[in-house]
Amino acid sequence: MPDPVDLLHRFEADLWISSLALAAIALLVPGGGLHLTVAVLAGGALVWVSYRTLKAGVNATMARARPGRTLVKVFTRYGMLALGAYVMLARLRLHPVGVLIGASSLTLAAAAAAVRCLWSSGPVRSTGNARHDVRDS
Repeated sequence: MPDPVDLLHRFEADLWISSLALAAIALLVPGGGLHLTVAVLAGGALVWVSYRTLKAGVNATMARARPGRTLVKVFTRYGMLALGAYVMLARLRLHPVGVLIGASSLTLAAAAAAVRCLWSSGPVRSTGNARHDVRDS
């Protein structure tokens, strides 16, 4: 199994790579253009901030920080995310589908991490027991 810290760093890199790849596709697709590309990048930024908020909350919980303070921080950050999404959609009038596509970069990064973990662990050989699998070495 890969080191969890390395896995998280690679996941964060995959998040940005997938966001930039989706933005490039939005720029090149007919009917897309710069307006859709900016919306995709904004959605990618929103999901990155959301990921960092979740990561900070988990780290604070694991460090046994004060639970009330941690909850206030998490809810404040998500409130700021909601405000950011409102500004992007209602005030800046970014394309909502573009923001949604950018937010899906998190899903692509998670899929890339899952594939990477499956490839690095090798094939799974069943022993007949559903609770125990033996991995080939």
